[in-house]
Amino acid sequence: MSQPPPGQYPPPPGQYPPPGQYGPPPGQYQPPPGQYPPPGQYAQPGQYQPPPAQPAPGPFSITTALQFKDMTIERELGLTFGLVVRSMGFVKGLGAGLTALRQGEVTQYTSLLEESRRHAIDRMIDNARLLGANAIIAMRFDSSEISQQLTEIVAYGTAVVAQPAEP
Repeated sequence: MSQPPPGQYPPPPGQYPPPGQYGPPPGQYQPPPGQYPPPGQYAQPGQYQPPPAQPAPGPFSITTALQFKDMTIERELGLTFGLVVRSMGFVKGLGAGLTALRQGEVTQYTSLLEESRRHAIDRMIDNARLLGANAIIAMRFDSSEISQQLTEIVAYGTAVVAQPAEP
């Protein structure tokens, strides 16, 4: 039995549509109207801006306890966290290293960690507000060293919706 030359194998009849009925030519596909934004309206790489967050109304409460003394938790929304990775920088690190040679507090590290914790708390609150929370319970910190120059600070807790307790 002889074989047809390469590239000329005829497909079995009825399995494929006749030539010209495969759809639009390559690169000319048109999605259904309204399904995607028109070309040119996509964000450019590195230019994405998330929609502005709608902050929860009223003050924001945080506690390390599992409940508030004067508030009732209506709903738990899940984990919320704020993460910061900081570097001391070469010059400050050198100064801190020299300060560490003598005994006492190394104020460069103290101020860096204090600022990092405040930044992590701010990010955690922003994350909780995106979830619709107005409070955080069981708040904790965690920190670790990524390398000798980088320190990671995480603030985390449970985002909740809480209301003042009725007397």
